[in-house]
Order: sequence, then structure tokens, then C-alpha cells
Amino acid sequence: AKLLREPDIVVHGTGVASKLLWLNVSTAPTSGNLTVSLSSTGLALTPSSLVFVPGGPLAMPFSFTGHQAGPQSLSYNYSGPSQYEFLPHGPTNVTIVVAGAFLPPVYPTLGDAVNSTSLTLNATSAPAANVTVSMSGPNMTFYPSTLVFTSGGSLSSSFIVSGASTGNHSITYTVGGPNKWEFTPLTPGIIEIVAASSFSMPTFPTRLGKGVSVTLEVSISASADITLALSGSHVTFTPSTLTFSAAGSKSFTMEGNSDSRRGASLVYARGDGLQL
Repeated sequence: AKLLREPDIVVHGTGVASKLLWLNVSTAPTSGNLTVSLSSTGLALTPSSLVFVPGGPLAMPFSFTGHQAGPQSLSYNYSGPSQYEFLPHGPTNVTIVVAGAFLPPVYPTLGDAVNSTSLTLNATSAPAANVTVSMSGPNMTFYPSTLVFTSGGSLSSSFIVSGASTGNHSITYTVGGPNKWEFTPLTPGIIEIVAASSFSMPTFPTRLGKGVSVTLEVSISASADITLALSGSHVTFTPSTLTFSAAGSKSFTMEGNSDSRRGASLVYARGDGLQL
């Protein structure tokens, strides 16, 4: 008697279409066509029947999508002139779980050849076995380029991105690993890369008396919507924030507010906007 060989099926998420699976026969039918009808109450099957012909291929493809979480059963029913040449085949058990999802970050606008701050890709659930997410894009570099999510591991993974040319670039996510079918596919992301800008900071005085102020100037080399915040110990800045919408210079005053002989410290930080 001839045999029907079922495909290997891993755990799938609800609503996630499987890859192409192959149903095999040990030898081709001889008395005529063999039709194998696929049926399941919890799986949508495409196609729902496969036809093997004398002298034809020994493998036929199909796919499925599970719409209900839980154990599902896939049955095989024979018909056609050669149906009695093949041993009956019992059902295949398929496990469908609630599909997980990956949540990519909101990408900042970046200057070309400038590294982003740390960005985070989150998963809504942990996989039963390792799942990877690889990121790529034209003239883009990711550090690392592949993130790994493990069973029982963290649902968050961080990376840094930089771009080498200006423009809007598409970021492609490729989900891999033995249990990738537990997750819904990721849609591509978009990141904007602009000509990098930089600050020219003034030369700050090394000594400043209490109540004494000095006017200083900071400039930005290219157009950008960005805010520079100034703060420090033993000194007061007026204004304490400088907002730039175009290339140019802004002035501020720095006044000593302590007669302590301890050294003053200065902190300046970019606000929301272009990462330079």
C-alpha cells in the first residue's frame, strides 16, 4: 500500500498565514487521480483539496490560517480512482495560539551619519522558542541588526540606527526562527535622514565673580527644529533654553551666583526634535 506523508507543522498564531506546506505521497497513483481533501473546523485551508495524478509530482503545496486559539485537527479524506491504493491517514494536530505582535519604535529624524539614541522594539508576548527580528534598509546601519526574543525572556530589545544618505528610507523587518509563525508580520517603517547639523559652543570663562555676567553665543550649522537647554551649578543662564528653527546664532548670558571657590559645572542638552 502507498503512504501519505503529512508536513511538519509548528505552532501558529491566530490570523497568521502559514508558509507553504507540502503534502507528500510515497509513490504516484497508478489507477487514476487521487484527490486528498483537507478539512478542519478551526483552520482555513488554501487550497482545500490536492490532486495527485499518475506520473505527476509526489508533493503538493497548501497553506492554512488559524482563526481560533487552541488545539486544531487537520483531516485528510481520499477520493478518486486511486483512493484505495493508499493507506488511510489519521488527522494532524495543529496548535494555534493567540498571535503575538512586535511593536517598533517611533523613529526620530536623524542627521546623516549620526547614531540615534537607544530605540526599543517590544513584543506583546514571549515565543515558545527563539524568534528573531532582523532590520535592514537602504544606506542604513543597525546596531545590532538582529534582535532575539526567547521563551521566558525579555519582551523588549534595544538597538541603534544611523543613515548614510538623506531622504525618507524604508525599514524592513524580517521575522525568523522556528516559532516565527506565532507573530503577525511587521509592516515596514519609515525614517527621515537629513543633512547633519552641529552646535558651535562658545568658550566659557574659567572664572566668574558673583553677580558678574558675560554674554555668550551659540550657533547651529544647519536648519533644524531643536531646543538647547542650559543649566549648571553656581551659575544662572538667561535665557535657559535656546530654540532654533534655522541655521544661525543665539545669545545668552551667564551670571555667577555664588562666591564659593568651588568650580561651577555646566550641562547642555538637546530637547525634542532633530537628533544631531
